[in-house]
Amino acid sequence: MPEALTRIPTHAAIIVDGNRRWAKNRGLPASFGHKAGFDRLKE
Repeated sequence: MPEALTRIPTHAAIIVDGNRRWAKNRGLPASFGHKAGFDRLKE
């Protein structure tokens, strides 16, 4: 089997998109959107 198929990743990245827009659409500061995105990620 090729090595690329047998190696297990040691980390992963999650790109959250739309948190700033979410907050802006609700009339909130961007930091509220970032917090809401982080809280949702933990779920």
